[in-house]
Amino acid sequence: MVETPKKVMVLGGGMVGRVMAADLTQDFDVTLVDLRQANLEAAKDKFGLSTLKADLSNPATVKELIADQDLVCGAL
Repeated sequence: MVETPKKVMVLGGGMVGRVMAADLTQDFDVTLVDLRQANLEAAKDKFGLSTLKADLSNPATVKELIADQDLVCGAL
């Protein structure tokens, strides 16, 4: 039996990433990650998402962020 992912991280908080994250919050614990504060604030204001500011152009940062996630979605 396959276990359903519980912790989901969406990398990229632009127009597409925000909507992806908002849809996923219906079933999962979702964190939206982006470098741009404006994207994070828009996601919080419109969808009430959990957000995290990070530079996703650094592979070491991405590796650290996703280490304990069950599912990662890329929207960069």
